[in-house]
Amino acid sequence: MKSSIRCIQANLQHAKAATYVLSRRFKEEQLDIAFIQEPWTSNTDRVNGLGNISEAGQRPAVTYRDVRGTDWGGYKISLQSELRTSLTTIKNRDEIDIANGQICSAIISAYHENTPLKTKQDNRGASWWNKKLDKKRKEVRRLFNRAKNSGNWDQYRSALTDYNKEIRRAKRESWRRFCESIKDVPRSTRIHKILSRSPVGECGSIKRPDGSYTDSGMETLQLLALNHFPGSLSLDDEQGTTPVAHDPYPGCREALRRAFQLRGVPDAAIPTLRASLSKNTQKQYNSTFVKWWKWCNDRKTSQL
Repeated sequence: MKSSIRCIQANLQHAKAATYVLSRRFKEEQLDIAFIQEPWTSNTDRVNGLGNISEAGQRPAVTYRDVRGTDWGGYKISLQSELRTSLTTIKNRDEIDIANGQICSAIISAYHENTPLKTKQDNRGASWWNKKLDKKRKEVRRLFNRAKNSGNWDQYRSALTDYNKEIRRAKRESWRRFCESIKDVPRSTRIHKILSRSPVGECGSIKRPDGSYTDSGMETLQLLALNHFPGSLSLDDEQGTTPVAHDPYPGCREALRRAFQLRGVPDAAIPTLRASLSKNTQKQYNSTFVKWWKWCNDRKTSQL
């Protein structure tokens, strides 16, 4: 049980900004009670307190029903189920109104049950959005409406290009400010881990004609090329794949595997040989292998 109650008293002078500041302090300092004078009121004279305002600088989420994702089969079933409890016989005008309300309620209820609710994406709630972008967005919309009537799209295209450039500029500046604001090691380490992850998914294994499966992404691509584009790769049945001109660099580990295969090393021994090289060693020589691979491709000669 708390031994004391933490309070704050403020005269907001009907200001929205002051209300946001008070809301932030209330959460950060974990206060219990706020005594407010001259609170901020909306256009409808509704008093806006700490419990019914959004976070500073953020817009409330806007949701909508996605009609394209409606399950119409489920909608019919739900509608039939809802209409079972409605009036079946109508004797007077009052019952007409009751039946009408029941039908409308059944339609709306069935629609809500079978139509997914989605959140509307609004860039204006992003950290990089600013008043200049808001002004340019309105200008682009105004020129678009004018172009639909006049048929002159030059001004609209020019304004749209300028608007897109300003968005990219705002994103870059926001990202730069965010990076400059990082001072502690844990946050920078987490961001480094996120950025170091490869966004490209690796190719999965596929089944060969003999029943075995490919062991790497390069083997998967080669097998697909052989089946769909026969003759595009030069193969040696005894020694495996022979690199050909303009063969993209497959990576250090795959290049080593090919080199061992071409020298007649048994497939069972290749993983052991590759494991004898540490990741740091492979990373150290990787840049040299890349340059060598490019040099061979430029001269249309074998890399191994």
